[in-house]
Amino acid sequence: MGKSRQSKIMSYIKEKIYFKMLSKTIRVKRHSLEDCNKQINEAVKTFKKLEDDINWLQDNSKLNK
Repeated sequence: MGKSRQSKIMSYIKEKIYFKMLSKTIRVKRHSLEDCNKQINEAVKTFKKLEDDINWLQDNSKLNK
């Protein structure tokens, strides 16, 4: 009786530790995803600005010809 109770307690503790580690992992992944999204958004903004600059340059070069 005492042995099975001890093993139940141990498995309960292991489960708790596992879920704690799992939730930390999920939190870390969520943060890194948010960072990725920020970087992607910055890249898109930069690309759009470059695109606008290229269009502006093309328009100006047409006017100068």
